[in-house]
Amino acid sequence: MKVTVIGAGAAGLCCALIAKQQFRADVRILEKGAEREMPGVGVALLPFSIAEVRLLDRELYPSYAEMFIQIPRQTEVFAGLSKDTKLVRTSRFQENQYAGVKRSQLLTFLKEAVKRAEIPVTYEADVTPERVRAEKDAVDLLIGADGAGSTEIGRAHV
Repeated sequence: MKVTVIGAGAAGLCCALIAKQQFRADVRILEKGAEREMPGVGVALLPFSIAEVRLLDRELYPSYAEMFIQIPRQTEVFAGLSKDTKLVRTSRFQENQYAGVKRSQLLTFLKEAVKRAEIPVTYEADVTPERVRAEKDAVDLLIGADGAGSTEIGRAHV
């Protein structure tokens, strides 16, 4: 099975790894951004998601396990400013236990796992609608995991 993933963010890298591991697919990733580009600040994940990340590369994961920070269920959040410009805060209780991770750390782990899985990534790739249509015709499965840019992929009538 031939698979092309468009997007080398967390979703695209995970999809590529799963396709390779679960289906023994011939996978490649196309990313329109530069290799060092890592926009975004952080991600909050539920415990089952962390378990899934661990399964993507069991040998590599232990060296990255501490990247996840438990977010307290009871948190204090910014609620605004009062008329005298004092900060107004409020408390919030989370039903579920989340863990936070810097997006850059998560992407570093996923990129390393993709490299270890020998999945080629092409950065600064042409992902115009025309290219996407051509990819659709050349592979068995095309995955659009391009975040905000996915609307452009959709315009290619995939």
